Amino acid sequence: MESLIPKLSQLIAKARTLDNPELEVRLGRTNTQRSNFTPDVTYPYIHKLKQCMDASDHWTKYEELQYVNYFWPDGVRGTYNAVAAPIFIRKQNYGRIDVSSPNRSIDVRISLSEEVKAEMPTTPPECVRLVQRWSYEHNCHWKYDLSKTSMGPTKEKACNIHPLYEIELELNCKDIELDDGVLAHDLAEKITDLLGRYSEYFDPLPIDYNVVSAVTNSKDPRLYV
Repeated sequence: MESLIPKLSQLIAKARTLDNPELEVRLGRTNTQRSNFTPDVTYPYIHKLKQCMDASDHWTKYEELQYVNYFWPDGVRGTYNAVAAPIFIRKQNYGRIDVSSPNRSIDVRISLSEEVKAEMPTTPPECVRLVQRWSYEHNCHWKYDLSKTSMGPTKEKACNIHPLYEIELELNCKDIELDDGVLAHDLAEKITDLLGRYSEYFDPLPIDYNVVSAVTNSKDPRLYV
């Protein structure tokens, strides 16, 4: 835990300087050989978490969303839904932290980015993602997104692909009047809550995070989807 806090503090400090920051935590699996991350958990895992969240009156806002993302090779992402005009953006990456825990089967990626508006592409998209999302928000600062997603080269093929189950936690730290270190501890505790504090036999799990890789001060941000 202690090795994680300073790096989280760096990301939070950077996020406060951005106009439209997106500081998010995703649960999934890290492939260290390929240096990639798959944001996916099992259905029982997300189902149990959703039951707990639905039983709580802690939330100040709750939404159920369905939308379609289209992706282009140059990094543009378009979002379409039934109630609003389509939005086209790129994400400019400012850093990420990949974390693993020897006593847990799920890894964590914490990333900081900023959405940049983009023009609507004139070429066909490269792939399509279908999203069904349940969003739980507390006081405009903490938002938990539980999603069921399917991706394919076309919308029709995406419908026939086995879905992924995704869990995200987003922190909007722009207007929180807390020290970066205090907020980093709070974020780390919430990560521990998502990963679980007890084994299936109700034994306390050690909080033994390993920072696999970290880039927390990128001077030449990359564009990514």
